[in-house]
Amino acid sequence: MATTHKFSVMVVIKDNHGVSRTLTPIIEASSDIEARRIAEAQYPNGSVRTVSKVK
Repeated sequence: MATTHKFSVMVVIKDNHGVSRTLTPIIEASSDIEARRIAEAQYPNGSVRTVSKVK
């Protein structure tokens, strides 16, 4: 069984009017790369900026 960690991922989404919104979901994953991929899949119009481990 793989060990999972919680990661805080900062996602920036720009709407049709050029307004940017910042979301920081907490994602459970085995690595930071996997957390980035999950965030990219959940927010296809967003830009993943940072991934940091939650202690």
